[in-house]
Amino acid sequence: MKFKFKKEDDIHVSLINKEGIESDFNYSEMIKLLYFEDCVDEPIIEGTFSEEEIKSISELVSSIKNVKQEQNIEV
Repeated sequence: MKFKFKKEDDIHVSLINKEGIESDFNYSEMIKLLYFEDCVDEPIIEGTFSEEEIKSISELVSSIKNVKQEQNIEV
């Protein structure tokens, strides 16, 4: 699973599954992908994000990766 962050006038977030199919972000789909897919890959970041925004995105994805790794250990 991969997150895609795209910034134009607004920030748009989408999810990309392991087959490469992109869908608009929603929590239900994110939870399903986290449960059924093996890993969370580095996000795709498009547009002009500030360094602070990129750092925040990286921390968010890192936190989600950690939760996913903990889930895999417990299963």
